[in-house]
Amino acid sequence: MVYLQKARVDNSSSSNLLLNASQTYFNHAIRWNDDNERAYRGLGFALMDLKADEEAVRVWENVEGIERELLLLGNQAYKNRDYDSTAQWYTAAVRVAQDDESTWNHLAALALYTDAFSEDDAKTWYEKYVNRNDGNFIVNGGFENRNLGWSFYKPSQENSAFGFDDAVYFTSPVSSFVRGDTDEWHGGWYQILFLEEGKSYLVSARMRALGDESLRVETLYRETVVNGKNIGHRGEIIEGSFNWTYFETRFIFTASDAQRIVLYPARVGGRGQVWVDDVKLIPAPVGDN
Repeated sequence: MVYLQKARVDNSSSSNLLLNASQTYFNHAIRWNDDNERAYRGLGFALMDLKADEEAVRVWENVEGIERELLLLGNQAYKNRDYDSTAQWYTAAVRVAQDDESTWNHLAALALYTDAFSEDDAKTWYEKYVNRNDGNFIVNGGFENRNLGWSFYKPSQENSAFGFDDAVYFTSPVSSFVRGDTDEWHGGWYQILFLEEGKSYLVSARMRALGDESLRVETLYRETVVNGKNIGHRGEIIEGSFNWTYFETRFIFTASDAQRIVLYPARVGGRGQVWVDDVKLIPAPVGDN
């Protein structure tokens, strides 16, 4: 145990020796401790303390659910403005749980919407997310992680409600919704994305609506900023109720400040509720107009 304590606090050139000592300690602990996961967990943190991230990741592959703890540590580090630790915990989490969608969603949101990473590292991780996400630039497009990656515009204030529904969805386990109680426009959920100028994209979503004749849904509205001015690109407006329906549109991304686009899958007005699920934005297939 003494070696482990020294390994946690010693930053001298003897760190390799201390690292070996801490590994030896935990190797013995694993043999006699019935709670092997706890021993592996502790060894991983000892290795992280010594900046041996790759070794820690290999150890944590034996610990079920460790990625959730790493994400929580990353969130806490970000709140404390310790951005180096934030990036360290998040990248460790995604390396441990390479097939876990929730973990990748958290990492992509961190790269896109915070300054926890350098610009180059943020771009690298976001590109890895998009590649893993079948080319989809949207973060948390199925709303499995609730509002992660999403913001909302709510001009009608108390006359509307925004949330998530685990009883009504197109793809399990959840969808997002906007509910309006008056005839005015209520806004919608949106996401800010960074695209490549001159490229063609396909954006799509599934939607359902239930309300009276005042209910209206503007589908797949997008907005760019050019020379400081907002430029809206209006979508199709659907009135009244309808069952789950697939909507899509293609567009070429033209000049925009900071190569940014604001995407609203649905903007809602009137009395009723609109559900949104399975939001995607991908490069348009070759040959599509």
